[in-house]
Amino acid sequence: MHDPSTLRPLYAPRNIAVIGASNNVAKFGGRPIAYMKKTGFAGDIFPVHPKESEIQGLRAYRDVREIGEAVDLAMIAVPGPLVLDTARACAEAGVGAAVVIASGFAESDSDGDGGIWQRELTSLARTSGMRVLGPNCMGTASVLNGAVTTFATVYEFFTLRPGSIATVTQSGAMGAHLLVLAAQRGLGAHSMVTTGNECDIDVAECIGYLAEDPDVSVIACYLEGCNRPDVLQASLESARRNGKPVVALKVGATDVGAQAAGTHTASLAGSDAVFDAVLKSYGVHRVSNLDEMLLVSSACAAGKYPQGRRLGIVTISGGGGVMAADAAVENGLEVPELPQPAQDKLKALMPFAAVRNPVDTTAQVTNQLELLEQNLEVMVDEGNCHAVVLFLAYVGLSPRVWKGLREILLSFRAKYPDALVVCTGLYEPEDAQLLAEHGYMVIEDLTDGVAMVAVLERFARSFEKASVDSGQPSTELEPMQSIGSSLNEFEAAKALSAAGVPVLETVVVQSADEVAEAAERLSGPLALKLLSPDIAHKSDIGGVKLNVNGSQAARMAFDDIVANAKRAQPDAQIDGVLVAPMAGEGVETILGVVMDPVFGPAVMLGLGGIFTEILEDTVVRPAPVSRDTAFEMVDALRGKALLNGARGQAPSDVDALVDAICALANFAHVNREAIAGVDINPFLVRPKGHGAVALDALIVPK
Repeated sequence: MHDPSTLRPLYAPRNIAVIGASNNVAKFGGRPIAYMKKTGFAGDIFPVHPKESEIQGLRAYRDVREIGEAVDLAMIAVPGPLVLDTARACAEAGVGAAVVIASGFAESDSDGDGGIWQRELTSLARTSGMRVLGPNCMGTASVLNGAVTTFATVYEFFTLRPGSIATVTQSGAMGAHLLVLAAQRGLGAHSMVTTGNECDIDVAECIGYLAEDPDVSVIACYLEGCNRPDVLQASLESARRNGKPVVALKVGATDVGAQAAGTHTASLAGSDAVFDAVLKSYGVHRVSNLDEMLLVSSACAAGKYPQGRRLGIVTISGGGGVMAADAAVENGLEVPELPQPAQDKLKALMPFAAVRNPVDTTAQVTNQLELLEQNLEVMVDEGNCHAVVLFLAYVGLSPRVWKGLREILLSFRAKYPDALVVCTGLYEPEDAQLLAEHGYMVIEDLTDGVAMVAVLERFARSFEKASVDSGQPSTELEPMQSIGSSLNEFEAAKALSAAGVPVLETVVVQSADEVAEAAERLSGPLALKLLSPDIAHKSDIGGVKLNVNGSQAARMAFDDIVANAKRAQPDAQIDGVLVAPMAGEGVETILGVVMDPVFGPAVMLGLGGIFTEILEDTVVRPAPVSRDTAFEMVDALRGKALLNGARGQAPSDVDALVDAICALANFAHVNREAIAGVDINPFLVRPKGHGAVALDALIVPK
């Protein structure tokens, strides 16, 4: 990974050269100069043009090498065929970073000249030390210092407010659109960087730089893919360690990962599921659209994070209180009843009010605004709440009410500078801006306001961890040797057992006589299962017999299994039949490993056994995992109540399940070069204290 400080010329340039500069402010080479004159960029601007001596009132240079001083950032605004020679001239001149906006590179001509040019740019960046952004990007905008290398027209009709929200995007148009949306909403922006084809600088590395920038409080990124997963993970870890929330819009969900192997796991944990798991493991909040991205980013920009899930609700509407309470439960928050002394105090102030929590002041409070401040003070001082949502509907639009409300809210903030209070409802834009400047989160929709408290609480928990769970694999676990093209279930079970995954003790038999002997030796009902590396889902073809009692029944079951296998797949390799005692009662789950083409091994947990595809209740995390992460996986299952003891059933041995998840993840990590996937289905979790066991195992080799 590059040193993040090498991106300083990109984000905080002291001077800028525009190569291909123009007096025509409508041209790509003319816009950035005009924009920087508008923004008041304090550094020097060096227009470069082979024929002009002056451009937009500034001295122009024929060549970047004639400038005569070190240039931090160069915008290369020339046609594609001229880019490479221009970039070489920049490198010779000692330019710190270059922005290439031209298209026609690998995105459209990967096997022709465009691909060659892009590979040459990458080589130039590596050999010269000059960082290169693009090609095929929309440039950059550093709002804090007014540096502009973008041709996006946002500066023609908006004045951007400096702030602490930094955006980095693989799509130029999406980056510019985010700036416009932020400006429309009055949000303060730190910077915009669009990475385009990422021949050198990519989104992952930009996140790493922003994670160390003290002027950044939120990192918003738009992702379509990732070429350097190690850099992305290191950057996300840095952001989390530094308390910088990352808000990601990841698009391009595909089933690429499901092509890796023919297992349940592969079909249930495709590449988007693994990408999502990686984001979750670093505390990233993934959004589904740009509006949500800006909503979450603006909520985080206030810099106040609740240290727990207890929410206080103050509203002028009983219906609003019900909505907020429902939203709180849906988002995993708690709405605790206020302590009785607090209720008594509020009831004395407002005999007409509901004071349990939500506190319904009714519209009467608009005639007695001092009651609102007293409500907020009681909620913060005595309510035992970590955050407060205030709903005033539309009354903030009333000039009469706003005059008093403004004084009340500013007075409260002076007394409680650290309290997290969300003001939901309608306000004039300038009034909402005033509240935001005083540390209030201002959100129009009531349920959105509640949801943002939940998002902030999750970020707070993530930051507390300080670093990402590493879940280091056991140093005693040896990688598997070459396993050829097939591995039957018995061999797979032995390998998993050696790695710490509990499996049933089984006997392999090759004939009806051998199975009869096994039945005599083993007590109780038996399970018989076809042993073949070629047939993955044996129950589908009649390759499994359960609750077999006695030697004669075992003989018949053996003959049926072999016959069914030959009928279903005549050319299948049959290595015998597995015989084992019935496993007993428990909750059927599935454990698995998928090898993602980008991030490598990921472990999957699901509920349902043979019905896993129908229930679609699965959780994925990149391997290896820690015990904390494994417990989080169990907790994330929608059907976790089955494991906790639903409808009077005994609680399951979740500790044993967690141990197995960790062991399987470590096995996958150590053997990432040898295996393409693992499928343990079902994995039976017995009642608490009785462990868990794999009933079927499949390892797919690379």
